[in-house]
Amino acid sequence: AGDVLARVEARNYAYRHTQAEAELAAASADHRRLEGLLGKDMATRQQVDEAARRQAVARATLDLARKALADTRLRAPFDGVVAKRLVHAGEFVRVGTPAFHLVRVTPLKLTADVPERHVATVKAGDAVTVAGDALGGRTLTGRIVRIGPAVSETTRAFPIEAEIENPD
Repeated sequence: AGDVLARVEARNYAYRHTQAEAELAAASADHRRLEGLLGKDMATRQQVDEAARRQAVARATLDLARKALADTRLRAPFDGVVAKRLVHAGEFVRVGTPAFHLVRVTPLKLTADVPERHVATVKAGDAVTVAGDALGGRTLTGRIVRIGPAVSETTRAFPIEAEIENPD
């Protein structure tokens, strides 16, 4: 979670950020200067209010520029593994274009079908043990978290979903 998976060319965003900082500095200086002049009856309240508005707009513009610059780094939203890369270096991408398929590896989600004859004995919270060739002889344990509400007409089985902790 939080690791940078890809970077978007940031030069234009950095320029906009620098420009927004300069605009905020100028708007803040103007506002301070007019506040001082208001006390000496050399500026009107309307001029000071307008300067405050320009300062607020400049601050919002800087915040947007800061966010856009930060968004040039695509970060993983959760701990996991990149299962598939959908974009490549140098490729033009638009906002909202999927860049990666990320897979959460713990807990693992197991979906399985249970024969109908066990419907009365299987319930959410029951322990499950998983073994398979991919596990190299190890077994993993977990708990049933969901039970499907219907039995399949073709297989005469109902689906379950279990979460299996995968610390390794």
